Amino acid sequence: MNTIKILLADEDKKFRSALKTILLDRSFQVIESETGSDTITKINTDNPDIVLLELKLPEINGIEILNQTRSSLEGKTVIIITAHGSVRSAMQASRLGIYDFIEKPIKPEQVFSIIEHLLHTKKLEDENIRLKTALINEYKLIGRSSAMQSIHTFVQKATASDANVLITGNNGTGKDHLAQYIHLNSQRNQYPFVNVNCAAIPTHLMESELFGFDKGAFTGAFKTTIGKFEQANNGTILLNEIAELSTEMQAKLLHVLESKTIERLGSDEAVQINVRIIAATNVKLDIAIRKELFRQDLFYRLNVFQINLPDLRDRPEDIIPLFEYFMERICERQGLITKTVMPDALSMLYSYNWPGNIRQLKNVATNLAIMVNRPHITGEDIQRIIEQEIRPNQIGRPLIDHSLYKARDNFECNYILRHLEENNWHVRRTAEILKVDRSYLYALMQKHNIIRVKNKKK
Repeated sequence: MNTIKILLADEDKKFRSALKTILLDRSFQVIESETGSDTITKINTDNPDIVLLELKLPEINGIEILNQTRSSLEGKTVIIITAHGSVRSAMQASRLGIYDFIEKPIKPEQVFSIIEHLLHTKKLEDENIRLKTALINEYKLIGRSSAMQSIHTFVQKATASDANVLITGNNGTGKDHLAQYIHLNSQRNQYPFVNVNCAAIPTHLMESELFGFDKGAFTGAFKTTIGKFEQANNGTILLNEIAELSTEMQAKLLHVLESKTIERLGSDEAVQINVRIIAATNVKLDIAIRKELFRQDLFYRLNVFQINLPDLRDRPEDIIPLFEYFMERICERQGLITKTVMPDALSMLYSYNWPGNIRQLKNVATNLAIMVNRPHITGEDIQRIIEQEIRPNQIGRPLIDHSLYKARDNFECNYILRHLEENNWHVRRTAEILKVDRSYLYALMQKHNIIRVKNKKK
């Protein structure tokens, strides 16, 4: 049943009666008033959601009613209905925050149509607020360690500013997550957030991906296409794994930062852009600069705010809160029973080294939330999942299935692992040695669940 309460304030009983019949038939609550003083009383006491207000009521006119009930009408909707409308009255009412202004003669069905449109618009606005709130909850910062508390304090300054941000940290430490958090809590949160994985885009396609291209710019360019920077206009662009950009592309990015313009491929026209840049990398850029792999001037442009995310093993106080948060969110989304984490499981979570950082912790939580049907998680459950995660990454793993497909799959995994180890897990160098595109190598690593497993601290 519809619980929307509507106040009909009009001295025309016939009009009120006809409109009331229509609204009651559609399950709205309806209250009536025919004088100014009665209208004020009912606004203050009955708390209507919508007020249909005749501008020329006996005793007190509509403008004065709006002035006297301003606090009671906060967050409510007022629609002015009058047979005596004037530009001056309409302007006065508009300044007092009315939703619409319509003149008689008007059919009751027309008023109902306006109310329906109003409720539909409000429903969309409420849904937008709900989704935005859910997104903010999804990307909130979890952590009670001193490291995370310091980061949280620093991040608040970054969100209040519009300056560029550089996020550093090893794989899986939450760089993407933090970038989303900064955007959602910034003044740009009504505009797009565009995430660009620089490591996954082939070098020869990078310029067209970032800046777009005009029709006919190259073979296959059948229509003008905007790039990631234009997609992010007025919002935020995350340049993830920025150290993977070629030095040529770094120079072009520097020009974009300095001029605040981009040029699509095949065009000489400069397009003005207003984008905040967040860059993220797991590479030590000071070393990359010394090796002339990364431009120092670009680094200075990006490094207005630098936030370094520590490995999970360096902030063990955050392991349990993060795990419980992931479990709760996953169970809520999937409609699963809430699970209690037993003391032996908590102990194992706390003592494990987490080489895959937060990403690995989330994967474990997801697996357990879905696969464990009982209402509690034990230490054995944790150990089983962790062993399953680590085993595929061991070089020289035994063949369980003797099919040709599995044998080829095992060889490919072990071959990639061996070359990654020999090149100290430098993906770009490994891709060059294997003579494959870097993005393809990343895809193969994901296919075989290849992550860098470091020795556990003693």
